[in-house]
Amino acid sequence: MMFVKYKTMCKEHLFTRTEQDGTSLLLIKPSAHQVFLNKTGVKILDLAFNYEDTDEVLTQLSKDYPSVDTRILESDMIELFHLLDIYEIICWDFNATKLYNSFYLDNENRVLVKIAGDKDYRNVSNFIKTIGLKNSIYHCQVELPSYYDPIALRYHTFNDKEYGIFTCIDEEIHSYMSVIPPASEESMVLVITSIFLKPSLEDAVIRDLILGMLNRMMHLITGRVRKIRIGDTGKTAPEIINIFKSIGFEKECELKDEAPYGDLIMYTKFLPL
Repeated sequence: MMFVKYKTMCKEHLFTRTEQDGTSLLLIKPSAHQVFLNKTGVKILDLAFNYEDTDEVLTQLSKDYPSVDTRILESDMIELFHLLDIYEIICWDFNATKLYNSFYLDNENRVLVKIAGDKDYRNVSNFIKTIGLKNSIYHCQVELPSYYDPIALRYHTFNDKEYGIFTCIDEEIHSYMSVIPPASEESMVLVITSIFLKPSLEDAVIRDLILGMLNRMMHLITGRVRKIRIGDTGKTAPEIINIFKSIGFEKECELKDEAPYGDLIMYTKFLPL
């Protein structure tokens, strides 16, 4: 991990209750969210407010835990620091860092496809709000800007089981998609709840990005999906519907007066058994 400066902002927004075994329950006051910290997490949190960059924190952690692999300590530190960033307890700029746990869509190693995690929610939120919730090509079930705040994106993942997948070209986000996997063993349907795309992309590029995001998701939940579905209440851009049709989606059904805006049309891609 590269050397990164940061600034602590709102320590007063935190309340911690330490247990006898050294673990702690962290309460984020503004959102009333609770986070469990193990002993290492408690130590990292304490160090975060005593140093000004990640290199210093990691150096001190290595001194405090000499028998623990530095890579493990670094991973724990990264995870907690990204969480603190989401809740605006610290402030830093990770634009120069590389993306983790991703794979390339093309042979030139330019297009990355990634499942969104703690280190990504802020950048994804900025992308969605920068291009606008109602740009020329989009689809979403919720059009409230607050629904796409970093904290909200994380909440949807952990509580609504709504996964986010995004793509980067030359390390700049170009598309984001949220999906809900099958809700139970009895269901085999993956539902696309939103898709946002950088304006002015060519249809062929959009098609490849959508396929890349769907393939990344399918690698995560292999064997449980027989259908991929997107619903349109008349608000989804026709260009998006046509692109989905070009990759195998077809109109499955139409539900009259199902939504406030009118009929709900289901477009479905059937996967081979």
